[in-house]
Amino acid sequence: MIYRIPNHRNPNHPYEKGITVSEFEAAARQLDGTGELNQSWFQKSLPGCAREGSCNFTTLGGIFELLGRAEYAGPGVYRRRG
Repeated sequence: MIYRIPNHRNPNHPYEKGITVSEFEAAARQLDGTGELNQSWFQKSLPGCAREGSCNFTTLGGIFELLGRAEYAGPGVYRRRG
């Protein structure tokens, strides 16, 4: 999945970020297996995704929220719903 976020220095050229299928699947396994996604797991387990920025972590958590699979539990933490 490719998405864009605003570039405040150059509004005509937004930043492009991305999350691969394998990164999404790894996050889903983590959420299902432990009941939580957290920032330290994200940085350790998905270093390429993390290098693009912490917004990728927030985007993963937000996708799981939209799917009804997780809820925001505080800074750097999403917990499995249900």
